[in-house]
Amino acid sequence: MDTESLESFCKAYRYYLRGWLPSNLPDCRWLDIGCGQGALMVLAQELGCRDIAGIDISDEMLATGRQHCLQVIRADVWQHLAEAASGTLHIVSAFDFLEHFPKEEGFELLREIRRTLVPGGMCLIKIPNAASPWGQAVTASDLTHEAAYTGVSLTQMATLAGFSRCEVREVGPAPFTIKSRIRQMLWFFVRIGYRFLNEVEAGASTSDVFTRVMIAKLS
Repeated sequence: MDTESLESFCKAYRYYLRGWLPSNLPDCRWLDIGCGQGALMVLAQELGCRDIAGIDISDEMLATGRQHCLQVIRADVWQHLAEAASGTLHIVSAFDFLEHFPKEEGFELLREIRRTLVPGGMCLIKIPNAASPWGQAVTASDLTHEAAYTGVSLTQMATLAGFSRCEVREVGPAPFTIKSRIRQMLWFFVRIGYRFLNEVEAGASTSDVFTRVMIAKLS
């Protein structure tokens, strides 16, 4: 990831995560599962987190993360979580990860994550949104995708895994440039149209999240 792309990611995800991260972030332990090149870890450090570790199985991705002086290791998620003590992590993130497992394994993954969290801890998830008009295309575009979720089904699975709350947001235009502000304004009107279609067909709005990708906070 080049410097410009990394800066754009950090700007956008500051917006997507607004109001979700704890005020005592410098004192939190954060594990980033499937950390890739470490973009989310860089953002976490910029926001003040001093104790963040990432795991991935791609040596190429990890090499990029190490170039940013990040604490990343090559590890299998199941083994790493099994070895983690219960109630020791404040934040666990898994971006573009959960959809690569069948739902039975996804449930076990969320249950293990819940076990590792301190009381009041949170799990941050980013996944394709099956409720989006483009949901099927996004899910089918990657042969490694094993499951599809809507905000409703993710909430159901999170509840079964032991979480008491699931908040879901769109990952749409983030207003930090003139172009993105215009896109955000246009998206506002487009989503009104989707809500209207939902209400016409179903008699009520079945979703407020229409972007191709969604982000969720499980707590």
